Amino acid sequence: MIRWFLQIICMLGDIALLTACVIVFFGLSWWLSIPLIYITYKVWTGQGGLIAWTEWRQFMANAKKIGI
Repeated sequence: MIRWFLQIICMLGDIALLTACVIVFFGLSWWLSIPLIYITYKVWTGQGGLIAWTEWRQFMANAKKIGI
């Protein structure tokens, strides 16, 4: 049960991050927003990106391995 909760939290975090990137893109000038979004994207993909969305079975298996 806690694994499902953890996956939902990760999915909501992804949605919040993408929403923040859209707000930054439209709220700041292009020369500042593009590098910030690029850095955010590189960090996000380095941490797994959309693993909770695309590879949910692997996400759940990894959570099960660590005892969640």
